[in-house]
Amino acid sequence: MLQLRLKQWRLVNKLHQRQQRRLLQRKHEQQQDRYRESQTESNLGFYVERLIASRLVRLARQYQAGSIAVPDLKHIREIIESDIQARAKQKFPHQIEVQQQYAKQFRRSLHRWSYSRLVQCIRDRAEREGILVITGQQPSQVPPEQKAKEVAISAHKQPL
Repeated sequence: MLQLRLKQWRLVNKLHQRQQRRLLQRKHEQQQDRYRESQTESNLGFYVERLIASRLVRLARQYQAGSIAVPDLKHIREIIESDIQARAKQKFPHQIEVQQQYAKQFRRSLHRWSYSRLVQCIRDRAEREGILVITGQQPSQVPPEQKAKEVAISAHKQPL
């Protein structure tokens, strides 16, 4: 069982490494005006998202959950951008160029996944199992466990 889990994490790592390589290659190709999107990268990303979705739905079924709450990330880019800027200023005070470089690296690693596609995979899998997927508001500046609780509470308070 452990080998199976590690094998699936290897796919996530492989996806991440491929994205890193492709990022450098993409930049070079764009400079030469010959960039074309890779279908392989997209397919691997979709496969990993389907794996995550099926595991999540299986976990919900195991605990006999009637619904799965996912966070609404409408304004997440603005929230994260301000958080990144604050971290950069805290880590590198009075070094504006280093702050900008840190923020750029952080943004690259963070904005390379399709949350809406992942949620759609979760919805599709959950629908097959008769589990409802609801959306809740995610607070910022709190620990992950508290965020999860707040998403679930806000999702269940909203009218369907």
